[in-house]
Amino acid sequence: MSKPLIVSIPHRLGKDEAVRRLKSGLASAQSSYSHLFAVQEEIWTGDHLQFRVSALGQVASGTIDVL
Repeated sequence: MSKPLIVSIPHRLGKDEAVRRLKSGLASAQSSYSHLFAVQEEIWTGDHLQFRVSALGQVASGTIDVL
């Protein structure tokens, strides 16, 4: 099994604002690029997101923890 890709993006937003922006960004990308991009799974548990997206015939899944 391959190793996970871990990306850390420092920010000065509070958790609530960061979560709000992630949610609105996913919704915006899905509506603007629906012909290329689909969110197949978006499960929020507190500040943790589990997602699966597909684009151009490829599927990617992962998690985001907002700190």
